[in-house]
Amino acid sequence: MVKPSLPYSIREDQRRVTGHGPAAVFLHALPLDASQWDHQVAVLAGSWQCIRYSFTSPSDPLHLPSSLAAFATAVQEDLARSGVSHCPVIGASMGGYAACELASLFPHQLTSLILLGSHPFPDTPAERKARMDRAATIQHDGLDRTLASLASTLLGAAAQHEPHIIDPLVARGRRWTREQYAAAQILIGERKDHTTTLDALPAPVHILIGEEDSIVPHDRILSHATPETGWNVKVLEHLGHLPNLEAPHECTALLGTLLDEVRHVHH
Repeated sequence: MVKPSLPYSIREDQRRVTGHGPAAVFLHALPLDASQWDHQVAVLAGSWQCIRYSFTSPSDPLHLPSSLAAFATAVQEDLARSGVSHCPVIGASMGGYAACELASLFPHQLTSLILLGSHPFPDTPAERKARMDRAATIQHDGLDRTLASLASTLLGAAAQHEPHIIDPLVARGRRWTREQYAAAQILIGERKDHTTTLDALPAPVHILIGEEDSIVPHDRILSHATPETGWNVKVLEHLGHLPNLEAPHECTALLGTLLDEVRHVHH
């Protein structure tokens, strides 16, 4: 298993900045990278400075954080060096878990938290064991079987028959080494419970989940979305775990609307 980099910081090739205007941070899913957000950035960069972070460094496969909190801290430090003190954060799947860490560590710096195919709950003991077993299998056998099942695991039924969605998804997955993928699975399995973090966050909380997403706990998310918690949950019809890739135009329009709601907060 690859040992994490200590101390950990964001490297230049982990950061993409596109556009002008107030800053908005985008954190990607596993096994993708900053390019997951290409469709959204192509539209939003006209009015936002879109800052996308990659979990891995293309120039150094061994450069990995020791935890999602370490990654979130490195993101915040990089933003501070760039003069960004307040901004909305959008996180997909694993990126959403990292976004929850940002919300926990730096709650007053987020103007909005938008989770896409993600949530603040930790794995159950059974889920954590399955994830750790999966990490060990990937470490031993490689990624071929995992990559072959990406479409059926991550996409809604309609998108599973669309090569223009599947091919880029698998190609991005091939950029990960078995060591990186296994390490990310372990960090996800070790994530904290951030339910109370989101309940107390002094900024809007939006959770967007695909109707056909088999990974997120729909019932638990929906039951916790009450006027008291302040969570705003939207179920996206006919979509799976990666709505922004499956329905890029719909998702971009929705994200644009949510971002515009906080455009003038702390800017």
